[in-house]
Amino acid sequence: MLDGLLAGDSDSLIFRLAVADGLDGHEEDGALSAFVCPITMQVMRDPVVIETGHAFEREAIARWFSECRDLGRGPCCPITMREVHRADLRPVLALRAAIEERTDRQQRDELRRVCQWLTKDATEKEAVWALGCVARGWSGGRVGWRTVRDEGMMPMVGGMLRSGSTMVRLKALEAIQEFARETDQDRVGERTRQRN
Repeated sequence: MLDGLLAGDSDSLIFRLAVADGLDGHEEDGALSAFVCPITMQVMRDPVVIETGHAFEREAIARWFSECRDLGRGPCCPITMREVHRADLRPVLALRAAIEERTDRQQRDELRRVCQWLTKDATEKEAVWALGCVARGWSGGRVGWRTVRDEGMMPMVGGMLRSGSTMVRLKALEAIQEFARETDQDRVGERTRQRN
């Protein structure tokens, strides 16, 4: 990958990086461009900044620096192609917090939209999809399970057990099993904390 880039290959990563760097902060495919790593083109989970001031996903820029070294070059910024003197990766906590906040909001909004398909009027396909979203949302962390609980989705999932579709009933049981598994783990963790 880096060979073609350093040789000036127009189909290389530098072209994609230049395009990504040109993003002007408007929403691009549901994610703010500042949240997207210019190497992976994915929303960052562990953003770090290098000495040039550009932010990258930690794993992606570490891999980039490693490829530079493997080619006998010093680490360079994949956007500017300038050599960096310090290859230290500094976490960008404010950016990480903003990404997490936006991700949480998107998850909450998606789960709220799912409620419309947790009814007997939903098609089998809609209901199965909605039940899968609820189960993933529940196991997806604090925002997901709070939304599922606060929006009253647990009784809705229970109501899906009366569906005429075997597949819907099966998905409803899987979702309820996920609720029980997570609740049991929470209780065990709570008891452990109380003992300490």
